[in-house]
Amino acid sequence: MNICVILTPRIGAINKELAGTEGMFINDLNLMIKRIRFEAYARFSYKHPNVNKSYYPLFIKKIARQVKFLKRYYNSINNFCDFVAEIIYVFIIYLKSLDSDVIFGYSCAIVSLLPFRNRIIFLHSYEKFYFTGILYRQYSKSYYIFCSKYLRDYFMNKYKFINFSNSTYIHNAIDTKIFYPLKASKNRGTKIRLLYVSAWVKEKGLDILLKSILRLPKTTRKKIVLNIASSKNLWYKEKFERNDKYIRKVNALISKFPNVLQMGGVKHSDMNQVYNNNDYLIFPSTWGEPCSLSLIEAVFSRIPVIAFNVGGNQEILSKNNSILLNTPTVNSLSQTLFKIANGKYHFKRISPTRKNYFMTSEKRAPKFLKLIDRVKIQISGISYLTGKS
Repeated sequence: MNICVILTPRIGAINKELAGTEGMFINDLNLMIKRIRFEAYARFSYKHPNVNKSYYPLFIKKIARQVKFLKRYYNSINNFCDFVAEIIYVFIIYLKSLDSDVIFGYSCAIVSLLPFRNRIIFLHSYEKFYFTGILYRQYSKSYYIFCSKYLRDYFMNKYKFINFSNSTYIHNAIDTKIFYPLKASKNRGTKIRLLYVSAWVKEKGLDILLKSILRLPKTTRKKIVLNIASSKNLWYKEKFERNDKYIRKVNALISKFPNVLQMGGVKHSDMNQVYNNNDYLIFPSTWGEPCSLSLIEAVFSRIPVIAFNVGGNQEILSKNNSILLNTPTVNSLSQTLFKIANGKYHFKRISPTRKNYFMTSEKRAPKFLKLIDRVKIQISGISYLTGKS
């Protein structure tokens, strides 16, 4: 049996040192190699025996950037161009994989439209399904896997063709050989060290974090050091895509707070040391993060987390290893940082909880491979994957 795996083209580049969807993609491919024959396709090349680079019509996205002056219609035009580019990308891969028995769309909902009898869609974010009224029956014949219960509930509420019988969820996971607690350094100093690891984009909330620090009294700000591990262009590989306006805004805020260390991007394999060298991970993301790998990494590195209670964060974090803020605002984060800097929060022992049990690669692997084995056993129809999660 052959499987064709298609990675969403919205991944700018597959980098072994970066976490995120591409990290889970490579991890799952390595698991599948042991059980099944497959070919995987991505927009960028990667040194992996089963990953092939496929054509992506980048010129279409460049055309969309040329109409920025049409502010009223720009978002609609940009979304349409993304849709057309993704259709072309997926269709070219489809022509190469006509002999496959199963097609596996990794964060690529458009794969549901391909004329394969067996389609699995693994969603890590808020993909859009087009023309659901006309194509309802086609979409309902696919099987859907989500990276969190929160994300599955979201899609089930939005799209009636997704239900308990044709969907399940498997949380993202980390490698405990990379992320584990280290002995505290004796030269840590007295300042509170805050860590930010996410992309420099609005929805990740770096500006909110900086504003919340600047809102603190001067005497309190002096007690804090902010370490920014991520690079400015973490999500952007093409020059025309760069998030320059937001980066300028963030740099202006950084200039007002001298205790900031920009690390310029840290290798994934070195992140455990970075987590252990800090006192708190600050995760000020304001969008519904389905299942953040950064939060899981921090929990297993035994570093407490301060995050907004949005998306699937509460599936990862608990009161013994984090502070979840119900109001995602500058004011609520600033008040929490004030209490931390003045010693009003104490965590006796940071540790993973029962909810984190399947969030390690070794525990997640049997669950994922069981799903793949079901595909191997019965290929006659989508019924091989039915059953409540």
